[in-house]
Amino acid sequence: MSFNGFLKSFLFLSIVFLSLIGSFVYFMDPFWTFNHSHKFNSIQYASNEREQKSNLLYFKEANYDALLLGSSRVTFLNQEEFKDIKVFNYSFSLAMPQEYSSYIEFAKKQNKKDFEYIIIGLDFFGSNKNVEENMNPDDIFEHINSFAYRYKLLFSIDSLKVALENLKRAIRHNYAGRSYDRHNIAYTTKIDENEVLRIVENTKVEDFIGNIKEYEFNDNLGQIFEKLKKDNPNSKFIVYTTPTSKVYLNKLKELNLYDDYKKWISISVNSFDKIINFMDYNSIIINYSKYFMDYHHIYPEYSNLIINKIMAKDESNLPKDFGKVLTKKNLEAYLKDLN
Repeated sequence: MSFNGFLKSFLFLSIVFLSLIGSFVYFMDPFWTFNHSHKFNSIQYASNEREQKSNLLYFKEANYDALLLGSSRVTFLNQEEFKDIKVFNYSFSLAMPQEYSSYIEFAKKQNKKDFEYIIIGLDFFGSNKNVEENMNPDDIFEHINSFAYRYKLLFSIDSLKVALENLKRAIRHNYAGRSYDRHNIAYTTKIDENEVLRIVENTKVEDFIGNIKEYEFNDNLGQIFEKLKKDNPNSKFIVYTTPTSKVYLNKLKELNLYDDYKKWISISVNSFDKIINFMDYNSIIINYSKYFMDYHHIYPEYSNLIINKIMAKDESNLPKDFGKVLTKKNLEAYLKDLN
C-alpha cells in the first residue's frame, strides 16, 4: 500500500472511530445537554453535578417557581414531591453558602424571572472556614457558554467514561451511591441496617465531609446570608438544616464544636428570621440505620418528611420531634434546652 493510500485509510478509520464515539456519547448524553431519554440513559452517574444541573437549566426551557439549594444531602429531595409549586433541585456535592449567590443568579437568568421561593438546606460544615475551595462557578458558566460546548463534549474522553458508566448502571439497574434519572431525581441503593451501623461506627473524623477535624467558624457567614437576601428581594427564603445521624452530633461534642453548632443555628435564625432544624437529637437521627445510608445522607424515600415539614403541608406521617421551627422568639429557650 502506498503512503497516500495508508494515509487515506487512516483518516477514514479515524473519522469512523470518532463518529462512533460521538454518536454513542450523544445517545447516552452524560452531561445532560440534550433532551432524549431511553432505558439505556435512564440511570445517570453524577460526575459533576454543578455542571450537569447547570446544563439542565441552560439547554432546556426553565420555568420554575422555586429553587432548591444545598449539598449532596439535599440532592435526594425529590423536586416533584413539592406540591403546588414547580421546583428545580440545584443542589450538588459539598455546596458552600458562599457559592449560592452565583448559582442563584445563573438560575434566575435561565428562568427569565425571579423565583418565588428560594429553599436552602444548610449544613454545619458550611460554616467551616477551612473547607477546600470548590470550582469557581464563573468558570463553569463560561465553559457552558463557550462555542460549540455541547458538541465538543461528544468527543471528550471524560464524556465517554461517564457514558460507559451510565450504560453499565442501566444494564445492571444499579444506582450505586447516587444516580439520577432524566428528570433530575436522585436515587441510591438501599443498604442493610446492620451494614449501615457498621459503616457509620467505623467512619473516622478524617472521613467526615467538610474538613471538620480542622474546623474554624467562618465569621463572615452572617454577611453571606444577608447578601443572599439583599440580592433576592422578590423571593421568600425557606431555610432548614439538613439532618445527620446522632453519631455526627456526638462527634461534634467530642471535638468541642457544640458551641459552634449552636452559633451556626443562632446566626441562621437571626439572618433568615425562621429556620426548621432537623439536625438535633430526634427519633429519625437516633434511629439512623433505618433512615440513613451513612452518617449524613437520608434515603430519598424519606425526603417527603422534610418537604412536608418545610412547606407546612401534610405532617400526619411526620414524627413530632423531627424538624423544630425556630424563630427569634424561641431561639434562646431552644439553645438552653440543647445544654
